Amino acid sequence: MKDFVEEVGEMLMQINELLRHGLPSLEARVNHVIKYKEKDYNKIDRILSDLLDYTQIDEGLAIFKRLCRYSYTIHPELTVAYIGHYREMYDPDTPCNDEEDDE
Repeated sequence: MKDFVEEVGEMLMQINELLRHGLPSLEARVNHVIKYKEKDYNKIDRILSDLLDYTQIDEGLAIFKRLCRYSYTIHPELTVAYIGHYREMYDPDTPCNDEEDDE
């Protein structure tokens, strides 16, 4: 019988592989938004939301950052919010701006 750590490691590898399968369609959406300089707040919001799940793999994080760089120029408040969500999910020890204001 496999020990728990091995089983969890295998499950994480499977999850990452599933994420890699879904990434090309998200990357195509990001490329389209950037190429055509789309400014639709709701569209960018949806894509950033979808991408958050993919930021746990390097390829997904790179695409998330690309869209953040683009969206910051037109919707900075949206971009800052998603960077905060990312930090809450994957780097909880990094304080967000609003937490620093409370101190």
